[in-house]
Amino acid sequence: MELKSRKWKVRPLDVLNVKSSFFENEEIFPKDSVQFDNALLLTNIEHEWKNVMQK
Repeated sequence: MELKSRKWKVRPLDVLNVKSSFFENEEIFPKDSVQFDNALLLTNIEHEWKNVMQK
């Protein structure tokens, strides 16, 4: 699937706490190899999903 979007805007978010069972899994990511850098909020985005045929 492919996501097509038209006009869109993002707003920065203030983040007080970050928790992720996926990124904190040290079997996948060695300790201190992942660092949170930002959070963005997208709302009311006009979009459509397209089915993409793979060869």
